[in-house]
Amino acid sequence: MKPMGQTSSSSSSVGKSGTLTVSVTPGPTDYITFFSEEVAKSTLIEVESNKIVYAGNLSVDMSVKLENADAFQKHVSNLIKPGVLESSLGMSMLKGSYNYVGILKNILNDENAKKEFKEKASQKELKDSTWLEDLK
Repeated sequence: MKPMGQTSSSSSSVGKSGTLTVSVTPGPTDYITFFSEEVAKSTLIEVESNKIVYAGNLSVDMSVKLENADAFQKHVSNLIKPGVLESSLGMSMLKGSYNYVGILKNILNDENAKKEFKEKASQKELKDSTWLEDLK
């Protein structure tokens, strides 16, 4: 019996030796991006107790070329998912685990970016919150 919402797929192939059937039941899927040291350093901020701070709007390029990970990404990945960067893309996909290395493309953290964040957050995520009053 499969958990609710989970479907199976199968395919058959007929060859000289007979029929081969493969059935797959997908499981949970992980999507993890291990950020570069540059990304991590760009988000270092000081936050006072009971305050909220805008860290910026980051654009990050993601790559499945895990062998291009920097030392920081390798260290963090081994803390979170030991050995994941050594896994092949095919093996990761079979396990339902999609792993990426993320490299900083752009960061906007000026007053205009903060203002835009406040406007959007006041309509969605922080709509009924008083946190925006304390945003630095």
